[in-house]
Amino acid sequence: MVTQTETYTYYAPGRVNLIGEHLDYNLGHVLPAAISLGIQAKVKRRNDRDVVLTSTGMEENVRFPLDHALQYTPWDGWGNYPKGIFAKLKEYMTFSSGFEIHYESDLPIGSGLSSSAAIEVLTAYLLLDLEKGNQEIPALLHKDRSINRIALAELAKQVENDFVGVNCGIMDQYSIANGKENHAIRIDCDALTHEYVPIHLEEFQLLIMNTCKPRTLLTSEFNQRRAECEAALALIQKYRPEEQALAKVQWRDIERYVEDEKLKKRARHVFTEHRRVQQATEALTKGDIMQFGYLMNASHESLRFDYGVTGKELDCIVYAAKAAWGCIGARMTGAGFGGCALALVRRNAVERFSEEVTQAYRSQIGYDCELYAVDITDGVRRLG
Repeated sequence: MVTQTETYTYYAPGRVNLIGEHLDYNLGHVLPAAISLGIQAKVKRRNDRDVVLTSTGMEENVRFPLDHALQYTPWDGWGNYPKGIFAKLKEYMTFSSGFEIHYESDLPIGSGLSSSAAIEVLTAYLLLDLEKGNQEIPALLHKDRSINRIALAELAKQVENDFVGVNCGIMDQYSIANGKENHAIRIDCDALTHEYVPIHLEEFQLLIMNTCKPRTLLTSEFNQRRAECEAALALIQKYRPEEQALAKVQWRDIERYVEDEKLKKRARHVFTEHRRVQQATEALTKGDIMQFGYLMNASHESLRFDYGVTGKELDCIVYAAKAAWGCIGARMTGAGFGGCALALVRRNAVERFSEEVTQAYRSQIGYDCELYAVDITDGVRRLG
């Protein structure tokens, strides 16, 4: 019998994609960063083989036996994300006990800041950290027994795809697992490699603007956009079978082989956004924040007119931000269809900017938005 009752604390940040939207599943480069909003978990072992999951602010308490087959069940709601992690980890390891895990979050649910990926990565990390001393897990641990953060991200993505049923890419899980303070992380979603890009905002502040219109990828057009990209790539592959990723296709081949106007617009966004990631990397490396703000603005226009994933709430809050005093760039972030946008604002203008944006949004949409000043932080970690 396990008698240990010590409680351990872990933390996973949310993430914001600075630029490079809808490129992860098109196997391109993206430029996200971990942010100072996230999810904390307190965990302790049980004397039986049950798992009990609770969360502040959530009605559902989820309980399941570790030794039974675990399946997605709608009535478990949010608990399906950590339950899916348990189900997946059972393929690699044997748990030495049951667990009680309590989650607390300051990430707005359904906002596009990756609360689902954060709870997946957080749960997988804490379980591996607690269990790695008991067994060999070569697929998920390095030779020095530290956690393989890239494999961790891949496992969490598989849970989102196969257990929950969202056909997402790997950007969210990867950036939450590998985030670094004061750095963006440029991820090659094809090779699954990354490089850190320093961010020196100096007199500028990063602001998250929550439209307070929740969006769920399961009920949005997210899977449709992915299918449209796959269709565009398939048209090109009839003539260029060596092309395996839409993000890497040349524009001349899109113009030549994709005749359907809607599919061409989707491919055009992927092509131009991929170039913007490279340009943003260069701008941030040089400390050219003004150029980065310009690229943010261009990204939103592409997402609105070519990719069709903004909507009235996101457009309202972005254009209100661009019109407000002190803003040098704004764009939607995340999958779209609601959720959040991002703005770069001069620090001495944040208060006035916030007042102007919230008033404009309320007058046009009819309810309030929420604004959060955030810093760029490290990825998932143990606190104590």
